[in-house]
Amino acid sequence: MVGWKYMAQRATTKTWLHRDIPFFKRDGLEQALSASSTLKAVISPDIGRQLAADGRPLFEELGTLLYAVADGKIRWGGIVQSSKWDGQEWTIEAATFASYPHRIPFLGEYRGVQVDPADIMRAVWSHMQSYPDGNLDVVVTGKTGLTVGTDSDEKAAAATAVYDAKNAAYNAAKTELARLKSIVATTRATTLKAKTTERSTADKNLSGKKRALTEQKRNLTAQKRNLEAAKKTKDPAKIAAAQALVDRANQLVSTATADVNRAQATYDQAKAEVGQVNLVISQRQATVDAQAKVVDSAQAAKDKAQDAKQAAEDKARDDGGAYKILWWDTPNCGQEIDNLAEQTPFDWTERHYFDAAGQVHHEIQVHYPRAGRYRGDLRFATGENITEIVQAQSDGDDFANEVFGVGAGEGAGALRRSTAVRNGRLRTVSVIAAKDVSRSASLDAKIRKELAARLNTLTFPKITVKHTRQTPIGSWNLGDDILVQAEIPWLGRQAIRHRVVSWTQDDDTHATLTLERSDSFLYGG
Repeated sequence: MVGWKYMAQRATTKTWLHRDIPFFKRDGLEQALSASSTLKAVISPDIGRQLAADGRPLFEELGTLLYAVADGKIRWGGIVQSSKWDGQEWTIEAATFASYPHRIPFLGEYRGVQVDPADIMRAVWSHMQSYPDGNLDVVVTGKTGLTVGTDSDEKAAAATAVYDAKNAAYNAAKTELARLKSIVATTRATTLKAKTTERSTADKNLSGKKRALTEQKRNLTAQKRNLEAAKKTKDPAKIAAAQALVDRANQLVSTATADVNRAQATYDQAKAEVGQVNLVISQRQATVDAQAKVVDSAQAAKDKAQDAKQAAEDKARDDGGAYKILWWDTPNCGQEIDNLAEQTPFDWTERHYFDAAGQVHHEIQVHYPRAGRYRGDLRFATGENITEIVQAQSDGDDFANEVFGVGAGEGAGALRRSTAVRNGRLRTVSVIAAKDVSRSASLDAKIRKELAARLNTLTFPKITVKHTRQTPIGSWNLGDDILVQAEIPWLGRQAIRHRVVSWTQDDDTHATLTLERSDSFLYGG
């Protein structure tokens, strides 16, 4: 690979600032899988302090884009993170475009139902790039063919609304029943009691008047007998006196009769009014009985709605409902992308390229079910192409064959998931606390990944290889599974497949690869 040169571009305007920066030293160019990578380069101080044509520093933090170009192709692209005097040298540090989301909060509201995870990643990048001075012209390509997010939370909200309405109707019916019962009780306690008292008083008065009438009638009978006796004497004076007493007795009987008639009318009226009040009470009691049935029906509807609400909430709690990114949860765009890639899972890589007109294009490629492939045509081995001694790592402290995860929620109501395998070794448990995770699927993804990483602890985390005819520099791709053979003093020669998670081209003939065991990965699909 020849013709290396480094080019600088203004981040916000995409104006070219320098097309051949004279770096005299740099670290290797790292390519990373589903992660950002960095570049550190050194330039003379006089160039480092230069101002660009727009009057701003040539190497401006978060203001300058930097590209490494060889053979006319962009091999690395990034954003200047720092530019400073370091001893007798001016040091430039840059990070790939994938580092940018980690600086940006998600300030919108995103809800996805049955949406491809790659589309969510596109939505996050689109949100970031919708702000002034935030557009890097990054395009997210690729699909997974999967969908995430359900409408269970919408259904739970709808079920809650139905329950609230049914509960309100039930409470209103209960309130109305209590009001009607109160009216009946008040009518009995006040109106009926008063009318019954009036009737009793009238009854007693009538009885008294009837007794008085009876007495007057007896007196009249007696006076009539006296008159008959006087008539037998033929004494005019006696006859006249007796007749006067009879007339007086007749008058008293007439008065007593009138009193009885009036008392009878009063009693009849009081009795009728008591009957009328009892009729009203009977009618109102019928209304109470009918309302009690309304309450029973409303309670049954409320209980049914409550069961439906609980079932819908359980479903939403289990699957998380819509895939949500909400500003009030203070989400970070980079973390959201990382979580999404881990949960699905999918891989992603970053690339930059010139089109026919010389314009630079930036692309985040989503790879599903994975990036790279199983390589039977390549191997890395000590004594052949590995130049650095492989520092193998194997630590029992890292081993686990069961992982227990605790997610969002408090106390016994917290989300909890576990996964385990039996592999002939003592049960050893690793615990993950992820209080920011509210979806079962997300927590499952975390504990599955943790278990895969902890089952086999012997690994070769980093090797340096040289160019050979069998393994030219760059003959591998990010994500490739390649056999690594190395002599381990306490285990002898080991052959373990590892996946390339990042690699750095140190020079034209050497590269340093960061590896992880292939069996520590879980691929989508």
